[in-house]
Amino acid sequence: MRFFVIFTISILTVLGQHSESDCRAQLDLGKSKCSGKKAEIKYHYDAKTATCLAFLYTGCGGNANRFDSDSECYRTCQGIDALNCPLGSKPLPKTNICQDSKECGSKGYCNMGSGFGICCEKKWQEKLDKEYGPKCPAGKKAYEPTDGGIASLRLGKSCKSNHCPEKATCVQGEFFAACCV
Repeated sequence: MRFFVIFTISILTVLGQHSESDCRAQLDLGKSKCSGKKAEIKYHYDAKTATCLAFLYTGCGGNANRFDSDSECYRTCQGIDALNCPLGSKPLPKTNICQDSKECGSKGYCNMGSGFGICCEKKWQEKLDKEYGPKCPAGKKAYEPTDGGIASLRLGKSCKSNHCPEKATCVQGEFFAACCV
């Protein structure tokens, strides 16, 4: 029994300090007056859009919905079998599971999970997709820093997230704010 307890504690330590319940907490930038700590980019999970978004963490306070990378955020907050429609929209009525968008009718698509999906309305996914192509001012392009060699668009919940690098322009969309450099 003692071995089992030690083994379980070891596994939990390796898996990290976060739980799925941390993912439901609202964005918290930390305390505004924070001395001795360096502000740095962190990521929080936005349950409405099912997206991990960047913010400038002050270094003090805040809550547990704070991750060092977007990959850590997604790994913790999006279960492998999490099936939801975008922006908290409801699945299409009279549909259970699907394996192909043809099963969802002309106004729907099959939002796939692990092995099967649910039918969701196309209009909500289309609204969300527009946010991934921000309209930057002339001569600027969306900021895509590399994380482990992979370029990734840096999005925040709003420009108040202070997630853009110095001299970048923050462009607020309907659901996200993008950085243009």
